[in-house]
Amino acid sequence: MKSMLKKSFYLFSALALLSACNMNKNDVISSGESNDVTSSEVVTKKAVPTDDYPAVDKERIYEEINVEWGIYDPAIRYKFTVGEEYPVTYSFKDQGRVGSLVQLADPSIGDIEISDLGFIFKAKKAGNTYLVIKTKDGETRYRETIMVRDYVAKEDMASFLVEVDHYQSWSFGGNDLQIIFLNEDTAQIQGTDEGSPLGKIVFNYALSPKESKTKEYRFDVTNWKNLNTSWNVYCFYVAHNGTMINMMSGMEDNGVTTVFEWKLSR
Repeated sequence: MKSMLKKSFYLFSALALLSACNMNKNDVISSGESNDVTSSEVVTKKAVPTDDYPAVDKERIYEEINVEWGIYDPAIRYKFTVGEEYPVTYSFKDQGRVGSLVQLADPSIGDIEISDLGFIFKAKKAGNTYLVIKTKDGETRYRETIMVRDYVAKEDMASFLVEVDHYQSWSFGGNDLQIIFLNEDTAQIQGTDEGSPLGKIVFNYALSPKESKTKEYRFDVTNWKNLNTSWNVYCFYVAHNGTMINMMSGMEDNGVTTVFEWKLSR
């Protein structure tokens, strides 16, 4: 599966558009398919998938400024996790002369801690707001929507995945794939792999003993049998809030990723 390197997949994401999906948990597995196989503060209550927060009706602004969120970039609809911190650097011409301010429209969503090269965003409550960087005389140089969702504990993530209607791949490279988690150890994927029909694959998954170096949980994949394309998945990573999945294929130490976002309904 030729896709984006895990370290840089977010850099390509501005080009990725989500495909429409007609699949949900009522879909059944057809026995005629050749790929069928048998097979800070943290929320402590059990998380339930929800995206029911007021939308932010503000246009994005980038005015001669460089802002670096690393792989956690809100420009690609990345959703931050309650209780976690995200360092950000930024710079613009004449910054030293005109000064700068960083503000959240709704400060209950998170805190801004100024650092030497930028700031640290500390997510503290689920919701939507926007962040602005402006000069001290009030000129806005940057405005971006910030979405924060609740933390899901590692032991609860499998049941959380089952509650999500489906996960839809970004359409980068001709992908149009959907994942449905049928139960806490079995999932189904179907769709188009780089323009080629994948059919349906049912596979098993389980929490990995290997720890992720990023803000994700790792799940190892077993019983993966793909008879139609060369895509061979060995694990996937789930954001700590359950909203994004990175499916890994290729070599363990140099894998490539296919990115999926949650969809809570058709």
